[in-house]
Amino acid sequence: MNTLDNLIFPNEFFLDEVRGGFFVSETMKHFWAAQLKVLSEIDRICRAHDINWYADCGTLLGTVRHKGFIPWDDDIDIAMLREDYEAFRHYAKNELPQGYYLLSAMDNDEFRLPFGRVANSHAVRTNKEFLRENYGCAFVAGVDIFPLDRVYTDSQKEEERKRRAAYVLDTFKGAESGKLSGNSLQEAVERIENDNGIQIDRNDLDRQLLILFDDICKECTDEMADEIASMYEWAPENKAKYPKAFYESFVDLPFESTLLRVPAKYEEVLETYYGDYRTVVKGTAVHDYPVYRAQETEFREKTGVNPGRFSFAKSTWKPADKRKTIKDTHNEMYDLLEGLHEKIDVLERAGRHEECISLYGTCQNAAVSIGETLEARFKNAMDVISSLEQYCETIYEVSCLWNSETILCLNEHIKMARQKTNDLYDSNGKDILFLPCRAKWWNTMRDVFAAAVSNPRNTISVIPIPYFYFDCAGDIQNGRTDSEFFAGNNEVRGYLTGFTDYKLEKRHPDVIVIQVPYDGYGRALTTSNMLFSKELRKYTDELCYVPCFDPEPPFSSLDVANAALSDLVEQSAVFSADRVIVGSSGLRTYYIDKLVQLTGENNKEYWDDRIRVKDDVSWCIQH
Repeated sequence: MNTLDNLIFPNEFFLDEVRGGFFVSETMKHFWAAQLKVLSEIDRICRAHDINWYADCGTLLGTVRHKGFIPWDDDIDIAMLREDYEAFRHYAKNELPQGYYLLSAMDNDEFRLPFGRVANSHAVRTNKEFLRENYGCAFVAGVDIFPLDRVYTDSQKEEERKRRAAYVLDTFKGAESGKLSGNSLQEAVERIENDNGIQIDRNDLDRQLLILFDDICKECTDEMADEIASMYEWAPENKAKYPKAFYESFVDLPFESTLLRVPAKYEEVLETYYGDYRTVVKGTAVHDYPVYRAQETEFREKTGVNPGRFSFAKSTWKPADKRKTIKDTHNEMYDLLEGLHEKIDVLERAGRHEECISLYGTCQNAAVSIGETLEARFKNAMDVISSLEQYCETIYEVSCLWNSETILCLNEHIKMARQKTNDLYDSNGKDILFLPCRAKWWNTMRDVFAAAVSNPRNTISVIPIPYFYFDCAGDIQNGRTDSEFFAGNNEVRGYLTGFTDYKLEKRHPDVIVIQVPYDGYGRALTTSNMLFSKELRKYTDELCYVPCFDPEPPFSSLDVANAALSDLVEQSAVFSADRVIVGSSGLRTYYIDKLVQLTGENNKEYWDDRIRVKDDVSWCIQH
């Protein structure tokens, strides 16, 4: 376990993941890491000056209950006793790294929150140096710092202080949101001035209210208190008040790949704040999730793309036309050959033999192409291949001596080859190629594989594909495969092959099943360009995308899973694939609703046809 001054994240940390049924995107993973980087800088200053800090709120709960981030949490909160908070502000102004910002109403004219924050930038940045320093995160990342202030033992005095603090906070929120304005706002400010014996500058009202709130929080001295509180919650909500003894010492507990400092009496703190903190309550958030979405939206509106992930562009998208099968293509080629015979017949009868030479070659090449595909796909294709070879020989012979009976002879060869070709397709099942990636993702593909294998007429092949991790700057690292896992897996061992033997372009399988959706747009993992979904669809009748993850669908419209899952749906492979196979009917509903939202209500039937669940795979196991 590494300490904050030596943060190290394995490549796997940055991958999309399902934690406790909740989907955590790779973008969120990079954001988590960037926040821990900010925390490491805070910790460095604190250690240098003997300043204490403690994981707070959701970060404390995540540390104790999850040994890391709560899956649906997206920020880091820490607390400091008031004296430590003021000392940190004093030193941080000069000791934070270049490009970092210390934010509070007292330190920044534009910061409008009643607590402190340290941020690593002021805007989204995508240059390699910034990404390398911040673990691949382009967004502004920060850590919120909540001062813990003393609470009067004199309950009447505390209630009076709380009333003033809560009223100032409510007035600030009303003024900032616009819900309080005009005469109502003027009356509220005059009341605050009377209550606190001060004059407030109306030209800098929001900031002055926050500074006043901070001053009220600091009124109680140590000798007047046995308890402390985060006044931001204590004053308006009667929450976050603790005995001072809870924060007299600290311990370090595991958090992701590092250690975080928590109050030694962390259980008592959590019970005071949450009650039964061990019971997981999913899908809740105190702010819009994810917290970086506004930054992402602003960046996309300026540049047209999301920083670090696929960006759907409605203006350039259109529903895919229904695709022809390879059987249909071969029948069209037979039609073409019959048409060429007629053209050759006309030219030869007119004595224009020289013009026919290239047409004879076209006929032979088309027949060879059909034969190569059939040979690659079917073990029992020799009969039709023999017919096509006879056709090619006949073409060669008649090219030197064309007569009135020749076209009938050639068309008879084509008729026979066409019939045998169609019989071959009709008597066999589907030719299905599975392209699994990481061994840990096989479980999501297993059900589709089992369904395909259950039809003995199908021809099944499995090729584990190579994958590559990105470093934090976005450069590709050495590739790897999980071939050893699949070679040792009894389910797939008998179906394994490689691209050298498979001859993908010639074979053109009925179905290719993939599970890597990124097509080079992500910042954590990729595969070779030839295996991108938009490339693979050229070599199959149906491209089937099985997402690597089966998260739980949102349980309500308020569940933050609604926002989290949008990154799983907005992937290149979803728009390239002919079918998307998800793990549950609830997920299917979510996918369809999200895709209709992205593409327009008129496309609901289109997505309703393309999004399927794993127990409905008849389309991929039957001709």
